[in-house]
Amino acid sequence: MVARAGLRPWVRSGRFTRALLAGLLAVPLVVLGGARSAAAYDMTTNYPAVRVGPGERTEMKLDISSDTIQRVNLSVVSVPNGWDARLTGGGFEIHAVYTRPGTNPDVTLEVRVPDDAPEGPHQVLVRAESGGQVVEMPVIFDVADDVTGAFELTAQFAQLQGKPTDTFNFDVTLNNNSPRQVAFALSVDGPPNWSLTAQPSASTQASTITVEGGESGSIRVSANPPDDVPAGTYDLVLHATGAGSTLDLPLQVTVQGTVDLELTTADGRLNAKGHAGKTSAIPLVVRNKGSAPLQGLTLSASSPSGWDVTFEPSSSISVVGPGETVNVTARVRPDGDSVAGDYDLTIRGSGGGENASVAVRYAVETSSWWGVIGVIVIALAVVVLLGVFRRFGRR
Repeated sequence: MVARAGLRPWVRSGRFTRALLAGLLAVPLVVLGGARSAAAYDMTTNYPAVRVGPGERTEMKLDISSDTIQRVNLSVVSVPNGWDARLTGGGFEIHAVYTRPGTNPDVTLEVRVPDDAPEGPHQVLVRAESGGQVVEMPVIFDVADDVTGAFELTAQFAQLQGKPTDTFNFDVTLNNNSPRQVAFALSVDGPPNWSLTAQPSASTQASTITVEGGESGSIRVSANPPDDVPAGTYDLVLHATGAGSTLDLPLQVTVQGTVDLELTTADGRLNAKGHAGKTSAIPLVVRNKGSAPLQGLTLSASSPSGWDVTFEPSSSISVVGPGETVNVTARVRPDGDSVAGDYDLTIRGSGGGENASVAVRYAVETSSWWGVIGVIVIALAVVVLLGVFRRFGRR
């Protein structure tokens, strides 16, 4: 009874109600605070140690992940003397990000190496802090005068061969082993009068290729020699210039020799004439327009039955060099019984897997003696007719 009587005035005063509400409100704050302190997050990069050159600017992607939505404060807490380093994202310099499960905010560590940076390893320390949890990640930058090892040019096939009329295409890969995006200007050196191009495989216009850090890009190098290029081996060099260095890749083209036989008359005319049973000459020109020697050439002719066709100095030519010509004379003797008129005469050349021919229209003319005999006959006929008129005219 006493205890009950003593409690009523305290309850009626309102202090009990206020204390009860305060206790109930305190319970969820403790739970939320405990959940937030238990949240985990992490900060990593694919390239914790890289090689750079003096005066170079480097960008490195950072991955910040967590299992809850939370704010993470970021800072660069340690930088070598004379170096510049900052954190960027979305085009801004940043000092904090919000993380979400399954996604990584866009965070980049940008570092500028001073021109006089000494060779050797240097450390940049990045810190992430959230809910009393601190994660620090050191990134090592190994400064060296020669940093071309971060980039590499390789060809699937560095040596190609074919005919002078072929276009030689090389497939080249540019590997970017650095953590940053780099653009390379492309060019090709080679023999004069060759058509040479170097372009990204995905473009027919660009002469510059951009490769993301840790990735590779495809390059197509095309070499088109002149059609009359001599057989032989020719050297090319692909140049890729970027990131303060130039990469050189030697390439090689072997042009195989070809034979291109041409057979024509010396004056270009495709007609000739002569008398039956008599020999006449047709001057010919044998030409090798290819880039390899033409060997074992043989000349022959298709003519009417009874005709005789020979070649001087010979019907066989041992070799005709690239771009060279050989003069030959065809001696044609129509059959003695050939009637006057036009005849088809075909002269052929064969050798080295090549064939060529020239068709000539040959006109057989009557002998000049027959003309004389005809004149004499006509004259005798006239004399006889005159005698007949005189004799019978008197009667």
